[in-house]
This record gives sequence, C-alpha cells and structure tokens, in this order.
Amino acid sequence: MLRLIWDSFRRRIRQNKAMIAMLLCGLVVASFCISVMLGLAVGQYHLSTGGNIYATLTIEPGKSTAQGSPQVSQYAEEIAETGVANMLCLTQLSDNHILIGWQGTGGSYWFPITSGSFFSEFDQQTNAQIAFISDSYQKDHMNEQEIRVRNHTYSIIGSGWIVPYNFSAALSSQADTQIFPDNEGDEYVEPYITIIPFSFYTEEFEPSLILLHFNRATYSQLENYANALSAKFPDSRVYLPDRNSDDLLTENQVLYGRLGMLLCAIASITIILLMSEWLALYRKELYVYHLCGMTKGKCLILIYSHWFILVAIGAVIAVALHYLAFPLLQYVNADYPPQTGIFLFSLVLFYILTVACSARNAAKQMKSGWKGVVT
Repeated sequence: MLRLIWDSFRRRIRQNKAMIAMLLCGLVVASFCISVMLGLAVGQYHLSTGGNIYATLTIEPGKSTAQGSPQVSQYAEEIAETGVANMLCLTQLSDNHILIGWQGTGGSYWFPITSGSFFSEFDQQTNAQIAFISDSYQKDHMNEQEIRVRNHTYSIIGSGWIVPYNFSAALSSQADTQIFPDNEGDEYVEPYITIIPFSFYTEEFEPSLILLHFNRATYSQLENYANALSAKFPDSRVYLPDRNSDDLLTENQVLYGRLGMLLCAIASITIILLMSEWLALYRKELYVYHLCGMTKGKCLILIYSHWFILVAIGAVIAVALHYLAFPLLQYVNADYPPQTGIFLFSLVLFYILTVACSARNAAKQMKSGWKGVVT
C-alpha cells in the first residue's frame, strides 16, 4: 500500500504540475503563518527572560552576607549558565533618598535614560568615580555636576526616569524589607535615587536588599540559582520573582497560536477551493482502482495520504523560509524557530480542518469515479 501511495503521488505530480504547485503555494503560506506566529511566541519568551521583571532574584542578606556582598556577585557569576546581567545593592540613605550600588552596564533594562549615559564597561574596569541620578534629583539640582555620598564625591554622567516601580516590579512580594516609600496618598514625594559603581559602594555601605538580574534565565534556572545561593549564604533569604516566564511562554503560545491558526484559516479558504479541483482529478484513477478491487476506505486513505505528503512538504518549505527571513523578522522579535511539538500539533489541526472541509467533496468524487463517470 505504501509503495502504491508513493508511486501514485509521483505520477500525480508529473501529470498535474500546475495544480500541485498552486496547492503547495497555499500550504507554504498557511504553514509559514503558523511558524512565524509560534516563533514570535518564543521570541517574546526569550525577551522576557532577559528582562528584569522575570529574571531577577531578590536577596535579603544576613549580616555576614551584607558585609561580603562581592562574594555574592562572584558566586552568582560562577553558577549562572548565561551570566549575570546586573547586580543591584540597595540602601536607604534617608526617607527620601535611596542609594544603589550597581555592578553591570544594563541600566536600560531597568529604566529609560533621559540624558547623558549609563555606566560602561570601561567605567567599571577603571573604577571611575561617577554617578547616575534620577530625574527627580536632576530637577531639583539643575546646575550640579557632582554629588556627594558620605565620604566620596561623584561626577554625574547622566540621569534617567527612575521611579520606585522600576525596581519594586522586580522585587519579590515575599521580601519583608521595605526600601521604597509607599506611593499612595496625597503626601507622597518621589524619592531621589542615586546609582554609584559597585566597587565604591562596598567600601562604605552594606545592602539592605540585593537584586540579582540574570541574563536570559528561565524560571527553572532561577530556581536552581536560588537553591544554590541559599545553600552558599545560609544567613540570607533568597526569593524567586513573582512572575513566571515559563507561564508567559504558555500564554504566548496560546495567543499567537490562535493568531497563526486564524491566518491559516484565511489561507485555507483558497486551499479548500483548490482542493475541489484537485480531488476532481482523481475520478479516472478511482475508477481504475475500483475495477482492480480497491475498497472505498483504501481509496480515501490513498487520497488523504497524498494530501498529508503535500502538507508535510509545504511545512518543510515554510520552516526553511522562516529561517531565511530571520534577518527581517528580528525587528519584530520573531527570529526564533517554533517549538517542534506545538508546531506539529498546529499542523495536525490544520490537516484535520482541511480533511473535514473536503470530505464531502472527496465522497462525491469517489462516487462519480465508482460509477465510471469520467470527464
């Protein structure tokens, strides 16, 4: 039977090249829509794993851990599979002034930079005595080029729209330590936030909170990191982020999968119309098979086996085109291949949809072929 299916499929391609080409075009378009939408879901997931909200551990350090915060940074780099993007050590200088010791160069992950620049790798390596301030401080100290924090004076290199939510959104709700003031009520005043290099911070301050922002870490990886840090620093409490990036992947797959299937369904309208013409080509062949003693069931298997092969070929071409389109799709963060399982599941649904929509017409063509009606 398999040999018959393959030989008859090859013969049908030779005899009806134009029809097969049009069907393949439609199938490639439909499969491409599914592949891109599911790739976009994966892209959004990877984007979130690099974001501060989904990839940050909150640490409430004990006394010995607070005194040895550089050891936390060093150990985090050792266990992180994809590296540590940023490490933030938070201290409340006063009711309205928060100091952050920052290790890393990814300030843009946490807030928009409105003037100047953030710390560069060169600044970190040369121990530049610099500071980055919030717009709230910049607004009230317009002409100041320096800021003094305890025993050091720092040159201000830039400012950003830094508000408590930039950090509280990444803080675990399980943490008891409160650094940022409550933003509710008429008496709320936006606090000043000053960021200095981590190397200078550790000379004079001990953190009340530590935020470890990992680079593209999945939730399961964060769980492993949290367990390792808890074991290494037993006097500290380590909390996972409130938002689970793995849940986000599932949500995005459902959302973009539906969009992909919707686009696929639109393309299927044309495909199903073409299938009517494609099925009509089977009448003569079905009549011959009937004379040879083939049952209706085997004839249906033959027809939809051919269709399965076409769907599979269209899917392979679509995935190849998806890969080739990565340079363009990167601008919409869709330059990722879809997850194999969910992509195959979507193709199966598409196959079932087209079979269901064409079954009546297939039965009609079979009936005509059974009677020997050949046009």
